Amino acid sequence: MTTRFDAIDLGALSAPDVVKTIDFETILAERKARAKALFDAAGILPDWDPELESDPVVKLLEESALREVILRQRINDAARACMIATATGTDLDNIGARYHVARQVITPADDTAVPPVPAVMEKDEAFRIRILLAFEALSTAGPIGAYKYHALSAHPDVYDVDIASPEPGTVIVTVMSNSGNGIPTNDVVAAVHDALNEEDVRPLTDRVSAKAATTINYDVRVFLHVYSGPDAEVVRKASETNLNTFIVSQRKLGEPVTIDGLHKAARVDGVRKAIIYYGDGTTPFTDIEPAHDQFAFCIGLTVTVLEAA
Repeated sequence: MTTRFDAIDLGALSAPDVVKTIDFETILAERKARAKALFDAAGILPDWDPELESDPVVKLLEESALREVILRQRINDAARACMIATATGTDLDNIGARYHVARQVITPADDTAVPPVPAVMEKDEAFRIRILLAFEALSTAGPIGAYKYHALSAHPDVYDVDIASPEPGTVIVTVMSNSGNGIPTNDVVAAVHDALNEEDVRPLTDRVSAKAATTINYDVRVFLHVYSGPDAEVVRKASETNLNTFIVSQRKLGEPVTIDGLHKAARVDGVRKAIIYYGDGTTPFTDIEPAHDQFAFCIGLTVTVLEAA
């Protein structure tokens, strides 16, 4: 089912026109050309060579061109900070405030500890999703987006939710946790249930229940054939980092873990071939397709270099 929220894929958005490509050499060439034109018009420095890097004027132009690059990059960064797709940290906090959505505290700060322990806050990506759903909260929890918003905001340990309606008037909300292996505690599930059954949230005719997600545990073993030349351990670590990033990105309700995705993640520069098995190292990996109320959870990843070609 497509919802107003699901229809927006921030990652698929084109780069905004306000964010410009910056090239130092282009800027420097423009400054040299302008300086040459000014010198010629004024009849000064007739023998000035803009290609002579040791020339003092060229050095000044290089310094000013670098400052222009820094200024333009600052303008690009400021533009990105105003956009929900690219804002981070306190910039995203201020965008959230515009929609009356505050970042959740996952673990409160402990000022009595030595040294003091800072609070663990909701990550940018999770916060971004709740901001996008903010307008859905203006409705009672009839639309899927409204249920998602209220469920994700019910408790700071809620990482992902699935909304299902197996029959008219019945709504089942599946909850995935931020903590541990992703299985929420009874308290977290109860918090979601209570939040969605508030009188100003739940439609009168809906019966809403909440339950914990179930997990499909798996492990992965990857064997790499690498090209000769690059440091094999550097290549292995880069592949492992990429694989971990992909695995974490798929740790959501209903998200598959595919052999194609693992291959793409494993094939960093320097990798000639990647062979992917389950953790036993002998059973070829096959796509994991969780149901809408399940998620795939990796309990182990091992990356080994077999040989250099």
